[in-house]
Amino acid sequence: TNNQPQMDIKTLALTLGLPETADEAAVNAKLAELKTANDDVENIRRENEQLKLSQVTAAVDAAIAAKKIPAEKKQHFLDLGKMVGIETLNATLDSIAPAQKLSATLQTEPTSDDAPKAGPWELRMAEIRENLKKQ
Repeated sequence: TNNQPQMDIKTLALTLGLPETADEAAVNAKLAELKTANDDVENIRRENEQLKLSQVTAAVDAAIAAKKIPAEKKQHFLDLGKMVGIETLNATLDSIAPAQKLSATLQTEPTSDDAPKAGPWELRMAEIRENLKKQ
């Protein structure tokens, strides 16, 4: 039964890419090295996921700020970005035109200056505000 552990070490050494003459210390050292390498890979993967998520979040927040997508659709676009990646998400967001104000599409005559004209609603609201200030 004394030979059995030696056989295991020899097989393990070969499996790990070590010479069959490697002792238990060498095998343990190699296993520790592999575990460290695996932990490093896992940490890099996790950091990469975090970076991807922050890129996707920034892109979605920018699209909301630019009025390309409504704020209530944020989670949908975050999930989409996680699935398809930042390049495809950006291409999708770039293809969406910002929502226009209805007043901008209803303007019939060009204004001579760039200042927005106050409509009847704005004028009435200003009048009401002025009356409230006087009270």
